Amino acid sequence: MAVARKLAVAVWHVLMGHVIGALEPIERLRAKLFKLATEIGIPAIKAAGFESKDSFIERKLYLLKSYP
Repeated sequence: MAVARKLAVAVWHVLMGHVIGALEPIERLRAKLFKLATEIGIPAIKAAGFESKDSFIERKLYLLKSYP
């Protein structure tokens, strides 16, 4: 029953346009992006056109927050 409720709440958020609310809180996303950036490594991040790990994280968060 709890899984069905979580799914229903997530679908409601998506239908109402609250995509970030349906995904995860910003701080959890930031932590996951930090872990991803660490695993990718600085050379790969710079090869992708980002100046640093922080600029990678901030740009990805900006994209997630601006998603309709």
